[in-house]
Parts: sequence; structure tokens; C-alpha cells
Amino acid sequence: MYRWLPILALLLMCCISPVFAQGRIIINDPLQQLRQPSVIQTAAEPLIQEDAIVVVYVKARGDDADFFQLLKRDGFIRSDGKERVELIAIYVAIADNYSALRFGEQWYSQLHDRYQQILNDHLRNPLSSPDLSRDIAGALTAVRQTTISVQQPITDTSWESFIPILGFIQIASVVITVIAIVVVASQFITIFQQIRQVKRHLTTKATLDSLNQRFIEVLERLCAQAGNQDDPACRLLFQDVYLGLLRLKRGNAGSWQSAYSPEEELSRVEQQLKDLERVAVTPASSLIIPQTYSPAAWLPTTDSGDGGAGIVPSASLQQVAWLPTTTPDDSQVSAFRTALSGAVQEWWRLEWELADQPTVARYVDPSRLRERLATLLWLVPNTTKTPAALAEAQAIVTEIEQMRKTLLWYMRYQHSKQRTSTGKRRYTDNMSTNMNTRRQHLYLIIVVGAIFLVGVTVATVATVVTVAAVATVATVATVAAVASKCSSAHPRACR
Repeated sequence: MYRWLPILALLLMCCISPVFAQGRIIINDPLQQLRQPSVIQTAAEPLIQEDAIVVVYVKARGDDADFFQLLKRDGFIRSDGKERVELIAIYVAIADNYSALRFGEQWYSQLHDRYQQILNDHLRNPLSSPDLSRDIAGALTAVRQTTISVQQPITDTSWESFIPILGFIQIASVVITVIAIVVVASQFITIFQQIRQVKRHLTTKATLDSLNQRFIEVLERLCAQAGNQDDPACRLLFQDVYLGLLRLKRGNAGSWQSAYSPEEELSRVEQQLKDLERVAVTPASSLIIPQTYSPAAWLPTTDSGDGGAGIVPSASLQQVAWLPTTTPDDSQVSAFRTALSGAVQEWWRLEWELADQPTVARYVDPSRLRERLATLLWLVPNTTKTPAALAEAQAIVTEIEQMRKTLLWYMRYQHSKQRTSTGKRRYTDNMSTNMNTRRQHLYLIIVVGAIFLVGVTVATVATVVTVAAVATVATVATVAAVASKCSSAHPRACR
């Protein structure tokens, strides 16, 4: 609210300044020597209409110093010792037979060569004047005629000489205004695009977090069913969803690597996750190990005949001497599934954290644990040695903890490297910030300059129209006055 007060004050000053700028007349005649003051007021009226301040001093005795002191006393002398620009003052000392004329800078070009002649013609002998009022009125009329004769040629030619300048100002203001509009519009478009990009990024991130949470719930179900799953499609869906989620996470961080667009990839992963959720609802009753999957190293092997170790066929697992012939008790299976669930969740959490950090992920690669976890999820039947599977799950958890320690060490190392280059980076950031600040200041200056030029153009056009109207009225009045003189009884006035 208060910030508009200076603007309102400026508008108020602009509105009331013409009132203070109006001309007036002051007659100082303490001895009552002027018989007809109204004659002086009538003669001064044309000057008053031109905002002149007409002052008349009539005294018995005095000189130029007394004239100056009177003007200074009445406030018509400025602080620099010069008369006010709009002042026209006449001083008459009757007993000393002295007269003087002072004027401000507004009338200097018209009167500085003629004021002495005006005094000689009208106020040369005030002591012997029969009517001092008419002499002063004649002097003011002569001053008025002098100002008209000098100002008229200037009025006729000056406004036309400014036409090229005004045209240039208008063209420049239009060009600068268009440039400012284009710059401001481009800035708004850029900001709008950035807002849309940030909004899209946040929406994608929220969707990814939701899919990630659903995938974790599916993993918990799969771990709860470990040892009873025999569906190969479930394994394939698990792999597709796992890879798709990581691609989406990396793509949302700015590293997109897929033949599909982000929207298509998101739709595919969402559909595959729905299929995986549907498959993981009902656990299977038994498991047949497919020959296309390689069992873990801790599964039993046989001699292949050529000195190498061969995989125990699924049909002959029951003939291996060290395998149990009965299903293990529920406590062993529950401990195995609990350890497996912890290993799977720790592995996936580490994968998810490293998906959008490529500079750190090259030091730690948890993806090689996926095959081992898949073996525990799908290739371990309840007839397999459960303690060995439990030990494998615990070993995976230990490896993940070791990976986290390695990751922490590399992050500290990277942090120390960044600290060594803090000075250079800070200098670069400061330079970038300064450049952005200067660019913003430049845009602001352009916009403010354009607005200022538009205002100046409007004010100039209004001034030109006003001057043209005044000049037209003055010309018509002059022609009418000349015509009136020609029709009078003084034919010499027409020359």
C-alpha cells in the first residue's frame, strides 16, 4: 500500500504545478503615485497569460541597489543571485528621475538588446511625466511586443525541426518494446517448460516409488513361497520387472537407455508387474529344476566321467547319499525363508539406491547377486539340504554389507576429492551466478527502458499535439489582429 505514495505524490505535484506556474502582477506603490493602476494591470495581462510574474515598484528615491534589495526581500531573487526565470520587474524612483528594468532568463533572448531602448522611450523622465501609470503601461506593452516579435519565428519553425527526432524516438521505442516483449515472453516460456519438466519428473518419481513398493511386496511373497515354486514364467517376469524398473530409475535421472519411450516403458513394466503379482499369489506344490538354469555351486554334483564335475540330475536327487530323504521340519524352512527375505530386500534396496548414481555404481555391482538369489527362490526344493541354502542366504547378506562398506569408502573418497577442488568450483559457481544476475539485470533494464520510452513517446506526442494546437490558435489570433489593424484608420499598421 505505502509503495504507491511516491507515485501519488508525483502525480499530485504534476497536477498542481500548473497552478503555481501561473503568472501574476504585483504593484508596490507605498506613496500612491500611480493614478490608474488598472491601466498597468491591463497592459500586463498578455504577459501574465504567458506565466510571467510582473512586478512594479514606485518610490520617491532609490537606485539599482535598492531595486535588487526589494526583489530579494520579496523572494524574486534565487539563491545564486539571479532573478527568477519568469520575472519582469520595473523600478521607478521619481525624485531621483531613475528607472530600471530587470527580467529573468525566460525573457533574456528577447529583451537583453532592447530593454534600454524601452526605458528610453517610455520611462526616461519619470519626474516630469504627466501620467506615470500610462508610461509604465506603455513600457509593459513594448516588452510584450518585443517578446512577440522575437518568439514568432521560433514558434513557426521549431516544432517542425523536431519531427525527425520524434519519428526516430517512436521507431526506437517500438523496436525496443517488441524486443522486450519477445525477451519476457521467451523467459515465461522457458519457466513454463521448466515447471512442466519438474512436474513430469515428480509424477514419474511418485509412480516409480509406487511400483517399487509393489515389487518389494511381490518379493516378500516369493520369499514366503521359496521351495514350493516351479513356474518358469514367474522367473522371467521377475527378471523383466527388475530390469525395467532399473531402466526407468536411471532414465528419470537423465540416463535413458531403452528402445521404448519412457511412457511406453512405464506401461510395459506396470503390466509385467501386474502379471507377476497374479502369478505370485498361489504357491506351487513342488518344484522341478529346469535344465536351462544352472544351480548354485553348493548344489550336489557328480563325476561326469572325464574328471569334471557334473550336475546332479533332478530325477536322481533322491539317490544322493547326503541329501535328506524326508522334508525338513518347518523351523528350518521358516529360518531359510526369513534369511532369504532379508537378503532379497537388502539386495534390491542397494540396487535401487545405485540406479541413479552411475559414478558410484561402477565401484559396487550388486547385480551379480541376482542369479544366486534366483537360485534360492526357484531352484531349492524342500528336499534340498536346507541348512546349506540358509548359509547361502546369510552369505549373500554378508556380501551386501561388505558392498555397503566399500560404497561408503568410495563416497568418502569422492567427497575428499570434491573438497580439494572447492575453491575452483566455488569460483566457477560465483562466475555463473554473477552472469545470471547480470543477465537478469539486463532484462530488467531493457523492460524498464522500454516502458520508459513508451511513456516518453506518449508524452512527446501529447506535447507536440498541444504545441501544434497552441501555434495554430496563436497564428489565427495574429492573422485576426493584423486584419483588424488593416481595417482600422491606421493604414501604416498593414505594412
